[in-house]
Amino acid sequence: SRGEPPGGQAVNLASLRPMVWSSDLANPACQLPARSGHASGVCTKTADAARTQLRFCQEVVRYRACLPAHQPLWNTWNASRKDELLASQFKALIETRLTREMNNSPDEYVEARFLANPACVTALKNVLCWY
Repeated sequence: SRGEPPGGQAVNLASLRPMVWSSDLANPACQLPARSGHASGVCTKTADAARTQLRFCQEVVRYRACLPAHQPLWNTWNASRKDELLASQFKALIETRLTREMNNSPDEYVEARFLANPACVTALKNVLCWY
């Protein structure tokens, strides 16, 4: 049949087996994003272990967290890189929203949510860091 080597045996795929495994292989898996059904993260052993990898979310994450597992094929994607990405998204979101809130325009009314409301800014940061 088509695609089969002579003799009817399957193609030897041994050369495609990975030779390098994640350093997180022994750690318990968890779902990232939460409740996604994809066990792509690992649980930290302690809350401090999670915080040492974070700068932006460090004061918010006070529990054993589910962080991105080390991926040999994507060495640059880890908890610290995800934290940096969240920080830049948070900054962009806040700056964009504040610009709209401060823009006095007769054409568009924008309700002030973040301007003079630090609790709302903190709540947004918490949501980004917790999920």
